[in-house]
Amino acid sequence: MKRASYVIAVLCLLAGALIATGVLQYPDTQSVLSVGDAALQVQTEKTVPPVLGYALLVIGAIVGLAGFSLRKF
Repeated sequence: MKRASYVIAVLCLLAGALIATGVLQYPDTQSVLSVGDAALQVQTEKTVPPVLGYALLVIGAIVGLAGFSLRKF
């Protein structure tokens, strides 16, 4: 259980850091003009909101501290 909490904490901290710094982006396609079967589309890169990264950082820290405080019974 202790090892699993460390793994989850590290993954949350890593993902949170990448999202908070704006490194992770995803493509978004929008249709600008559509005539019959033909369509004009624009593809842009959007970033994930940094608030999600901050939340993952906090969750990772909490899970890491909880794993650290677990005792082996």
